[in-house]
Amino acid sequence: SNTEIFASDAKIDKAFKFNGTSEYVNCNQNFQTTFRSAFSISGWIKPTDGKPAVNEKIFGTHDDTGNNDRVYIQVTTTGKIRCRYEQDGTPATFTTDSAFTDGATDWAHFVINVNSTEISAYVNAVSSGTPSSMAAITMGSYANTYNAALGAVNDTGVIDEHYAGI
Repeated sequence: SNTEIFASDAKIDKAFKFNGTSEYVNCNQNFQTTFRSAFSISGWIKPTDGKPAVNEKIFGTHDDTGNNDRVYIQVTTTGKIRCRYEQDGTPATFTTDSAFTDGATDWAHFVINVNSTEISAYVNAVSSGTPSSMAAITMGSYANTYNAALGAVNDTGVIDEHYAGI
């Protein structure tokens, strides 16, 4: 289910390099149990363009077969990092302050923290943006059976919104 991914020099050792159109990694895990309680996701990224023409998913999974549960992280067209957590159609979306400038290809380290009260984030070890409330969401009821993708989003079995960069 994966296309070819090339190893590239990275911040530390080697990393995946995604072309933005077809390459991704199937995580072979839906993380359903993980996403039912507090969790953090972090990583180093180096986008091909800090303000891409379309939003590009760094990581994601979405189950639209009835419960509409999803988790994704993306680089937005405005150079920000966005995380969305949705359970039973009720979303909480967090967007960082600007992380990249147009055309930027610098490395950035992000940490997304999700718990039962809020979503917050750090970019390059600095708190970024205003935390988003999770008050209307019951994390313990999260139910998504689709494997997550790295470098794209698994949208109910369709791999979409690919990321371009390392």
